[in-house]
Amino acid sequence: PKRTDRSIMRKRALLCSAGMLLTHALRLTPPASLASSIQHLAAHSTARLRGGLLSMSTATAEKAAPAEIFRKDYTPPPYRIDSLTLDFQIGEHETLVTSTLQIEPMEAAAGSLDLDGEELSLRSIEIDGKALAEGSDYVLTDDGLSLLGLPKAAFALTTVVAIKPQENTQLSGLYKSSGNFCTQCEAEGFRRITYFQDRPDVMAKYEVRIEADKAKYPVLLSNGNEVGSGDAGGGRHWASFVDPFPKPSYLFAAVAGDLGGIEGSFTTCSGRTVRLALWSEHDNIDQLDWAMQSLKDSMKWDEETYGCEYDLDVYHIVAVNDFNMGAMENKGLNVFNTAAVLAKPSTATDADYERVQSIVAHEYFHNWSGNRVTCRDWFQLTLKEGLTVFRDQHFSQDVTSAAVRRIEEARTIRSAQFVQDAGPMAHPIRPESYIAMDNFYTVTVYNKGAEVIRMYRTLLGKEGFRKGMDLYFARHDGQAVTCDDFRAAMADANEHQPAAAAAVRSDAFGRWYSQSGTPVLTVESAAAHVNGRYELTLSQRTPPTADQPLKEPLLLPVAVGLLGAKPTRADAYAKAPLLLRLKGSTAPFAPTVVLELSSESQTFVLEVKHSSFGAAVHDPTLSLLRGWSAPVKLDYPAQTAADLAALMAYDADDFNRYEAASRLATRQLLAGAAAIRAGAAAETLVFDGLFIGAWGRLFDQAADFAAAGTQHLQALILRLPADVEALNEMDVYDAQAVADAKARLMRVLAASRADKLLPLYQSTRVPPAQTHCLSAVDVGRRALAATLLSYAAALRTGEAFAAVYAHFVEATNMTDQQAALGILADCECEQRQKALDAFERQWSSNREAIDAWFTVQATSVLPGAAERLRALTQHSAFSLTNPNKVRAVVGCLATLSPAVLFTSEVLAFVGDVICTVDATNANLAASLCKMLQGWRTLPDGIRTEARDVLAKAASRDGCSKNVGEVTAAALRS
Repeated sequence: PKRTDRSIMRKRALLCSAGMLLTHALRLTPPASLASSIQHLAAHSTARLRGGLLSMSTATAEKAAPAEIFRKDYTPPPYRIDSLTLDFQIGEHETLVTSTLQIEPMEAAAGSLDLDGEELSLRSIEIDGKALAEGSDYVLTDDGLSLLGLPKAAFALTTVVAIKPQENTQLSGLYKSSGNFCTQCEAEGFRRITYFQDRPDVMAKYEVRIEADKAKYPVLLSNGNEVGSGDAGGGRHWASFVDPFPKPSYLFAAVAGDLGGIEGSFTTCSGRTVRLALWSEHDNIDQLDWAMQSLKDSMKWDEETYGCEYDLDVYHIVAVNDFNMGAMENKGLNVFNTAAVLAKPSTATDADYERVQSIVAHEYFHNWSGNRVTCRDWFQLTLKEGLTVFRDQHFSQDVTSAAVRRIEEARTIRSAQFVQDAGPMAHPIRPESYIAMDNFYTVTVYNKGAEVIRMYRTLLGKEGFRKGMDLYFARHDGQAVTCDDFRAAMADANEHQPAAAAAVRSDAFGRWYSQSGTPVLTVESAAAHVNGRYELTLSQRTPPTADQPLKEPLLLPVAVGLLGAKPTRADAYAKAPLLLRLKGSTAPFAPTVVLELSSESQTFVLEVKHSSFGAAVHDPTLSLLRGWSAPVKLDYPAQTAADLAALMAYDADDFNRYEAASRLATRQLLAGAAAIRAGAAAETLVFDGLFIGAWGRLFDQAADFAAAGTQHLQALILRLPADVEALNEMDVYDAQAVADAKARLMRVLAASRADKLLPLYQSTRVPPAQTHCLSAVDVGRRALAATLLSYAAALRTGEAFAAVYAHFVEATNMTDQQAALGILADCECEQRQKALDAFERQWSSNREAIDAWFTVQATSVLPGAAERLRALTQHSAFSLTNPNKVRAVVGCLATLSPAVLFTSEVLAFVGDVICTVDATNANLAASLCKMLQGWRTLPDGIRTEARDVLAKAASRDGCSKNVGEVTAAALRS
């Protein structure tokens, strides 16, 4: 349909009669579906009206074509909304929302104001108590309403709208989940509740009243402090809330439901007592204790580390089953996906516990980095999300294992964000344009954004970074600001160290915000000299991306160290760290120096001397990017397998020990995949003996890792890289070749220690009868035991399968049980189905456990994937309207099992799911489309089929703007 914008509608309204009626209803027509349950959903969704009918409408616009919005076009809002009151009359068939906005014209006010609104039925509208006439005083448009002839002074706008939360399958705005009402307003959900300037730079104070049936919805919640409650008659009750802090509309929240909960309290650093309340369905109450402890730990840590004290009298967390995201940081009333907050040993793995801890911390930390100081517009999203991801990573590193967490953070970037950089929707951490903002809640904006924040800390130092954070919060409290404002605060707070401040202000560092793509750091030359100096020449380049063909140099902080030879009687090849500093520097010698590469190529000269370990200075081994100091790919042509083996064994930086093992293993996988693509059989592959030997030596050091309490680190080093990490290094994305090469390499490695695998497993595992503990030691032991079992199973022996099944049967916690189940799901053995059936029986009533049961089967590499996936969608616990279920069966494939995804039958299945889901949840459907964005790099044959899936989704009658934006970018790339 042709777009009718608001300015045209205003002019047209003055010319047309008030009796003109233009209605446009867009019917959603899903394709033929893949199972009876999907057919039922498709029939239901076909009957829904996308926009609904406005009951008062006498002049509605045609459905607008999606418009692209550009950062360069930002203009401040012409009117300021100082405060608003909201009254919710929640009913079973519809909810009435009365809003009163206190509006004040700004200098740019021109007598008209556009308010956003979506799927609202307008019942009344007035200014200062006077009813408005449609056509002369306001115009309803396809995406809201336009007010005309506004007063020159401040005024109050009151509207009454009707909405239908129970029919809201988009899970945006106010919707009903498992019988409870809740909201999700970020990014643009508030416009589905009432008419408003739904943009983050409009910050107002909220007063809210909620009324609902008392028996059905005994718990009523909203942002801020509760200031009143009571009976409303007729079996209904009410509660009212005041939030004293101005906030943007995306942070609004309301909940009405029959919920159970637990309570606690926290005393802030200034002596205030804060009530803490966590809510969920009644049968989940016994799984809330860990989230409560995580919240208290987060509050204390944020006070001690960043000086950030909580500011309200109460802090609520509500867990709901149907949620598009992990959690939402609404001021004082966080709403969580149940999968991100529920945990107890029998139902949650160690990884689940860490995820809950991290997400609870993330949403709490938003209270300052996102709520008190928010973003001016959605292009600045990384200002709050990148910063807060870094803060939750910092917290997690402090309370768990710093090395393990850093490895996991890097793996996330490499397996997901590097893929995004190489795809058709590549974008910088601060995008320049969007059609559907929901498509830019990405690993680039979040996790790469966090890496940029980490580089601030590297450049400024720990104390300098804290000074910058303090100034940022003090300078911009209560404001909606930009990434440039953050950068200025960081530099301004560090004038006492001019070089560091200049680095932050430099154009090369600023390009991290505006330039997309993954930089490649190349070691051009590295040589030691007899005079105790080491010369290192580095260069950088960023390959062209879909959005930016031309690239400029960035500022890359490169942390380097050197290992010198230190032979011992036990090991003639032993290495030890050397001390170094930049030539001409007066800084003390140190094991690690940070080099700042800001041009295309630079040469650095380091002064080197013996450390206390007495290592030789000549012919040292270079350790680069310690702690992964910059999110880049490393190209080091002269780095030998022997160099990597030495780093695996001796580097003082734990991340680089893992990194060396990963790089050496990736070389084996790439060589094996290339041989398979050339026609070799997987079972004939032969791998580098140096790698096999280095891996074996790491295996044999189990006692040393155990003594140091770092068995989790050993588990990560012994594991092979994820398939996607190797695939990202290939010109042709042949997932099956990589999977076959990896399976063969696992068997070869396992065979090299066949007689030691199960004995080491037995001595490593935490005894099932031992009380469950989340200490780093016990978590590490469970991780290493699972890794050893996976290698044992690769040998395909009856003894190994029996050991894995025994691990499953004897498990007294979900970590051990799920680890064994995941291994057996990939094994052709009699124990496989026995374990799957037993797990289903035991956990049939636990949604999160059944999601894990779905995933281990969906991602299994055994034959019959498409049939298995279709069967899972017909399971009674599966629902296409629940994002967690769809992600558990379909959304997991690209990352966890690309060899399953990229087959003809599975692609056809995924295509049907995308088209059906898009009819009810555009956000979720778009995320599924992103799995296929790299279709052009797939092997012949499957490439065309992946493209056809995207084309089918794009051409579907009623295709959402979310899916339309993703598919258009992918198909034109």
